[in-house]
Amino acid sequence: MRNEISIMKCEFFIQHLRIVLFAAFCVCTLQTAPFLIAQHERPKVDSLLNRLVQTAPNSETQVLCLLEISATYNTFHPDSTIEYGVRAVKLSQTLGYKYGVAEGTRLTALGYQRIGKLTEATRLYLRALPMFEEIPDSLGYGNTLNGLGISYFEQEDYSNALAYYQRAEPVFFRIGNMNRYSAALSNIGYAYLSLNYLGLAKIYSEKSLALAKKYDVSTIKMFALISFADIYRRERRFDSSAIYLEECRRELKKNPQNYVSISRLHYVWGLFDTDTKNFTRAQKHLDTSLLAAIQGNMRFRMKDAYQGFQKLYEAKQDFVQAYQYQTKVVQYRDSLFNQESARQIAAMQRELEARAQNDRITLLTKDNELQQLQRNALIGFTILVLLVGAVLTYLYSRTQKSNKQLQLQNAEIRKQQYQLSQQSEEIAAINGELQQKNARLIDLNEEKNHFLAIAAHDLKNPLTGIRSLSDYLSQDSISLPESEVHLLGSRISQTADRMFKLVQNLLDVNAIESGKMELQLTEIDIVPIVETITQQYMDAATAKNITLRFNVNLGENSLQSDNVHRGLWAIADENALMQVLDNLISNLVKYSPQGKQAFVRVIQMEKVIKVEIQDEGPGLTDEDKSFLFGKFTKLTARPTGGEHSTGLGLSIVKQLVELMYGSVRCDSEYGNGATFIVELPRAFTRK
Repeated sequence: MRNEISIMKCEFFIQHLRIVLFAAFCVCTLQTAPFLIAQHERPKVDSLLNRLVQTAPNSETQVLCLLEISATYNTFHPDSTIEYGVRAVKLSQTLGYKYGVAEGTRLTALGYQRIGKLTEATRLYLRALPMFEEIPDSLGYGNTLNGLGISYFEQEDYSNALAYYQRAEPVFFRIGNMNRYSAALSNIGYAYLSLNYLGLAKIYSEKSLALAKKYDVSTIKMFALISFADIYRRERRFDSSAIYLEECRRELKKNPQNYVSISRLHYVWGLFDTDTKNFTRAQKHLDTSLLAAIQGNMRFRMKDAYQGFQKLYEAKQDFVQAYQYQTKVVQYRDSLFNQESARQIAAMQRELEARAQNDRITLLTKDNELQQLQRNALIGFTILVLLVGAVLTYLYSRTQKSNKQLQLQNAEIRKQQYQLSQQSEEIAAINGELQQKNARLIDLNEEKNHFLAIAAHDLKNPLTGIRSLSDYLSQDSISLPESEVHLLGSRISQTADRMFKLVQNLLDVNAIESGKMELQLTEIDIVPIVETITQQYMDAATAKNITLRFNVNLGENSLQSDNVHRGLWAIADENALMQVLDNLISNLVKYSPQGKQAFVRVIQMEKVIKVEIQDEGPGLTDEDKSFLFGKFTKLTARPTGGEHSTGLGLSIVKQLVELMYGSVRCDSEYGNGATFIVELPRAFTRK
């Protein structure tokens, strides 16, 4: 027994000594790696720096040289990428060189992304996107979309990453850039792999690999081979996985300085060896993966390597070591992104949309001011012509006619003056009405533009997804397994439902605000309605492991017996009430975390019937509460199952409830869930 304890202590000491030695090695490597890589890239950098000195100062040629230096440094020294990118932006702003501002902003974002400052990188990508769209520059626009996809991917927001990759793919295809097109296909496959859609991941990786081989793009070829190896590993087809790992290693010999591919290859190989119980070789592969991540200054890949170590030690049942690596994973994840970063990015997107809307409003206001000036000038000119005509008539009449005629003419002039006075008053009244109508037109135009912008933004991605999925379904339907065909068909149907829901919500908002929605208020028993809609979402709640509960509270002053339920009667429109409840209960399931409880209650009060919808989610911040029931609102909390939100549901709920002379509010403390409360007038004629 003592010998076994001594052996365990010795093994524990050796493991800790190994970690300390490897950490020291990584620190040394981290200090020397940039120098080693710089030696590999130094001739190109020196050539560019010499050319920079020789270019004309404060010129577009100097901007282009700064941009090329920034892009070259990105492979080994992202801090210099940021430095030269910022210099290019400042010089371009002085010169009014729009391309230099856009590309410099994108390269600066790329540098921040490489060093793990994802919030700053996302902010700069979002700033560069409309710049490339305005120039226009399709390649820069596509590269920025791809950069945003990578930024969201490294935040583990795979759905958003997939959306941006899918937007970038047709851009590269239209301009005929097959290298970037194959990279976009590879990124889409990697996103599907991370979402565990192995069939779709295999389709996109196969297309990417075929293009990479045709155009001899070594980097994309390696990414696709690694994706195939990981797909077959997850399917437990280890023989096929090993073939792709070996092929990728042979390809890597052609480009030994590609630290991204090195780190990712050995990470997947380490997971492969862990799954096949070859723990010694798994340790070596994960060591290589971590070293390459450190050499490339890639914090995201460092996190993956530590995650691989955690899985290795869990497989070895060494839970002490597994916990230590899990702690490192959490530390690196927290350093890359957090909830505050998510709020900042959401605020950036809202700020970008608001800035574009303000620009449109300013342009419309100037146009209206010009039109008003033209109208006023026309009215003034008309009055002037009338006055000149009256004076000329008066002078002519005085010289041609007698005193009697002169008196008559004077009387006529006075009459005309009076008429002009009346016309001036009428013109002033008309101007007032025109100003009011112009103000209303501005509001309506703003609303129309906002609706179109939201519809275009929210329909663009679903339409792209439907087109892409249907293309692949039509092209590969024979070779696809039946399960994959069903999956593609299901995704097309779900995407179409999202588009229909958005259009229906827009129509509902328009009908309500234009006064075209007429409600039929009657006395109805709301208990069966609430219960029916709650039952409709039981399956969705069960799928997310959410316990959805429904109950009725008759209140202390109820006249109903304990054994017979005679209904809780309220004054409402049945269809409007069903729409209100459907929005609130669907949100309840959509935003509730998995494994929690959710409650739907109907309560009889003295003057109202109250419906409470309560969750155990993250709750609402003070900022969320300030615009909770506004149109197109995106809150801090996101759907917990990847569902889609139009941002119109709560606005429709509030307006429908108020049309039924009721009220709706939300009680929430951040971190402790939220309760939405709908109160409708109680029908006292029913007992």
